[in-house]
Amino acid sequence: MGEWLDLWMDSRSDWRATARERARGIVVRPIRTQLGNYPLGALNHQAVQAWASGLSRTQGPASVRKIVNVLSGSLQVAVKDGRLASNPAHGLNLPKVHKVSKRYLTHEQVRDLSAAVDAIGRGRYLGHLNGYGLLVKVLAYCGLHWGEASGLRVQDIDFVRGRLEV
Repeated sequence: MGEWLDLWMDSRSDWRATARERARGIVVRPIRTQLGNYPLGALNHQAVQAWASGLSRTQGPASVRKIVNVLSGSLQVAVKDGRLASNPAHGLNLPKVHKVSKRYLTHEQVRDLSAAVDAIGRGRYLGHLNGYGLLVKVLAYCGLHWGEASGLRVQDIDFVRGRLEV
């Protein structure tokens, strides 16, 4: 199984670098460590189900599904390649992912949070506005994640059209 995973990963030229690294992290940790020595041809539905059920003890439902999807993708290619008759990862009983209700701040709450963050001040400038309130507004109104906002550069801002290029 470990050799097949390496071959499969190397064959995925259609993936962007970030997708490749994410999948490699999944393959190396939970898949390879537990299934890497398993002979590919001997892998069956029951063995994969037992493995997936074991993942549920240490991983959340969404993580279990992502890990199983990576395994299933590799096994599906093995089916197409004639190495397996069917994909033993199809039809597994996986934990359900519960949707979390999202809570959004009102305009007033964003304004208050922005003002509070701005007023905190830093170091010897205690009591002076620090400008971080603007970051709160960008995060709130542009819907950016922290990583996206922290990666912004001046040239990403179109002042004429009032837009950010993320």
